[in-house]
Amino acid sequence: MAQVKALDVVEWGGLKHRVADLVVNPNAEFYDNLAQTPERDRDITRPGVLWSGASFTTQACGSGTAGAPPDAHLLLNACGMRASVVAATSVTYTLDPAFTHTPLDIDCYRGNQYLISADNCTGTCEWVFTPGAPCLENWTFSGIYQAPTDASGTAAMGASARPPICKGLTATFAGSTVCMKEARISLGNVYPDPDRCIAGTNGIQDPALSDRDVTFSAVIRLPLVASLDIWGMITAETPFAMHIVLGGVAGNITTYDIEGYAMETPAPSESEGFHEITVRCRMSWLSGDTQLTIAYT
Repeated sequence: MAQVKALDVVEWGGLKHRVADLVVNPNAEFYDNLAQTPERDRDITRPGVLWSGASFTTQACGSGTAGAPPDAHLLLNACGMRASVVAATSVTYTLDPAFTHTPLDIDCYRGNQYLISADNCTGTCEWVFTPGAPCLENWTFSGIYQAPTDASGTAAMGASARPPICKGLTATFAGSTVCMKEARISLGNVYPDPDRCIAGTNGIQDPALSDRDVTFSAVIRLPLVASLDIWGMITAETPFAMHIVLGGVAGNITTYDIEGYAMETPAPSESEGFHEITVRCRMSWLSGDTQLTIAYT
């Protein structure tokens, strides 16, 4: 993936944002006249379906003000998450059970003058927690094609707080405080990329969410059975819960809660002479759509 250059500007919601690992590209499928074989060079290869894609990474943080939505607010809406706001206190995001999302336009100004857009996007996200680094939010979107133009990004930078580092966090897995080496949460949203339609201007329509596969995982130092009986929970079909509190300053605290059931055999490993184990889980719809919450306070 391409890093953002000094003069590059990435905007959504009318504001410029800091991102990394940026890819915003127009995409084209080409129609080849199969009736012209074996001498296809006598025909003209033609562009067919056109669409745009966008992917990038942000660092998780709050807005700096309790009860005010973070910069990721519009991205979360485009991924099918809805906010419940308590003024001056919190903004809590949960999954929309109807897969309803709010389309989002994402603009990239290469060198602050060459504009590439992905309009009416929907997408998905994965959160990655590693010690000694900010929580990384890996976003992937599909959108409507817009022809590149010459334009300048002039919007002001968003006013986010400084991203907290993953150290000294309150973090539990299955209700136990364990040595957590890495944690991940994935929305696993499913959407056609592109969503083809013969009536669409470029052979596609606005992308829409069609399914989800919400998963989470933790890499932990192998605990004593007395402190965390992983296999006992699996055989008893007991749900696992993961709870992570990122940050400690009001306006920049994000709490991640998710619950689900083991989805595969835990994978043992070794690191620096210690035994570790990776537990991967899938959220269950039987418990409702609120088993994943992201709260900014």
